[in-house]
Amino acid sequence: MTESDTAMAMKDERRGIAGAAHQVGCSEWTLRRLDYQGIVRPARDPWGRRLYTAEDIALARRYLAERTERNTRPAGLPRG
Repeated sequence: MTESDTAMAMKDERRGIAGAAHQVGCSEWTLRRLDYQGIVRPARDPWGRRLYTAEDIALARRYLAERTERNTRPAGLPRG
């Protein structure tokens, strides 16, 4: 199943933070930080818990992949 197939299957389905973090491949805290920074804006249930859509998950994946790519440098180069 491709990412777009997964997104279609989850179109109306919302996931809690644990399930979303698992799908994104990051920690729950990372998703909270993305919310605090305004990068991903999940809906909230009546108790204030975050509910992530397939679009939220895809956005978080793209953002984290781009951030990782920017921070990757060839071996042997000094930080700076």
